[in-house]
Amino acid sequence: MISMRFGLGLVALALGPMAAQAAALPDPPWFKAPSFADFVAAYPEGPKAAKVGGRVELDCPFLASGQLGRCDVLSEKPAGQGFGAAARKVAQGFVGPTELSNGRTIAGSHTNLVINFAPDMLDQAKVAQPLWTALPTPAQFQSAFPDAASKAGVLKAKVVMSCTVAPDGGLSGCGVASEDPPGYGFGAATLPLAPTFRVKLWGTDGRPVVGGTVRVPIRYDLQQVTDPAAAK
Repeated sequence: MISMRFGLGLVALALGPMAAQAAALPDPPWFKAPSFADFVAAYPEGPKAAKVGGRVELDCPFLASGQLGRCDVLSEKPAGQGFGAAARKVAQGFVGPTELSNGRTIAGSHTNLVINFAPDMLDQAKVAQPLWTALPTPAQFQSAFPDAASKAGVLKAKVVMSCTVAPDGGLSGCGVASEDPPGYGFGAATLPLAPTFRVKLWGTDGRPVVGGTVRVPIRYDLQQVTDPAAAK
């Protein structure tokens, strides 16, 4: 008898509803968030040319629509380089829920945002540490395991997909970056799983996610298990 275990390499699953607070929402469930392109467009011209980064902390009120009103700059480093105004512009791309968990309007609630402008995002849109909100089920992994590999007795494999994060947090334009072992169809069999992935729209590091390239490492691990009934 063969048992199957499926893992996602460096992928971490982050699920569960947010416990909303009446006055402050530290980590709202964003329905829309700024993209890498939005950051590049808002990046102050001087620092952009000099490849200088900046960090801004904002305090932003929610409107009844779930959008953010005019944000106050709590801190800006380095100061005087235009990062505060750029962060305010970027914040216009956020849309959160219209109601709190208690059913009341979100209008009047606040959230603090950290906005990081990093020079590397000017050259490449890369999501280093995605936070996954949805992943394939064990049954979907099992269905994806290639028949050719099962018949050949292959027990372990690793596939790395390279995808772009869509505006809704899904994955688009996925391709196989690597597969090991080759020749058994693991890459082609894994690609259909891409629509079942969802990533959180905003990074905990204050960097964008939408429009970025994400690598998805997936490990297949089959174990041969002795069936006592069969042995009899």
